[in-house]
Amino acid sequence: MSKLLNLYNQLKSNNPDKIYFFQSGIFYIALQEDAKKLSELLNFKITNLSPHIIKIGFPINSLEKYKKIFQNCSIKIEFINTKNLTYTILEQNNKNSGTLTIYQKYTELIYYTNNIVRKYPKSEKFALVQEIKNSLYTGLRLLMYAIKIFNKQHKLKYLNELDINLTLLKIHVRLSYKYQYITIQNYQAWSTLITDICNMLGGWINSCQKR
Repeated sequence: MSKLLNLYNQLKSNNPDKIYFFQSGIFYIALQEDAKKLSELLNFKITNLSPHIIKIGFPINSLEKYKKIFQNCSIKIEFINTKNLTYTILEQNNKNSGTLTIYQKYTELIYYTNNIVRKYPKSEKFALVQEIKNSLYTGLRLLMYAIKIFNKQHKLKYLNELDINLTLLKIHVRLSYKYQYITIQNYQAWSTLITDICNMLGGWINSCQKR
């Protein structure tokens, strides 16, 4: 049961508003807070799956009936097939790992960028430097929205806007090199960081479009 609870916790951390049903034998069951919520809304009877796990459920052969009930109540539901439980957990971990990697790479970009722009002329403090930081921190905000939000269309919107911000940042880096504010080594290192993030971002956008 620990695998099932771990998967439940992972899914809820990504999308706390959705209720998850897991196939268990001839039943679909919902756990913990999901079970409490459905018990309050639809008078499901709460029982114990284990000493520390509560559940509610219904027979698999009643699935269509309950789908209609949930739709009428505007409840967001997802049904999880636990026959592939190990694979599902690995898949969820991989998704979490992917978003963590791009977040770590982006924070590395912020650190590098801030170190570089400190060396710019004072005349650029409210010009190019400000534009660079606006693109940088707007991008961070968009990345966090994309990581946290579940709706696919909204996620794609934030990811595409982040892609635009990174394109602007590339232009700012080229201008910085042209004006000789940075060395060729700075230009290459900075551009490589941005390109790495763009590549990860492109893969993320493609995976969202295929769902």
